[in-house]
Amino acid sequence: MKETELTEKESELISAIRNYRNSYPNGHPELLWYAQQILMN
Repeated sequence: MKETELTEKESELISAIRNYRNSYPNGHPELLWYAQQILMN
């Protein structure tokens, strides 16, 4: 499998989504907001 290189923003988005998923079932709204902000920018 070929490895791809991620930009800093892509890596940050993946981290934010993973952190949000790990917070389940409590799901901190701030983590969701943060992931959405990264995605919109």
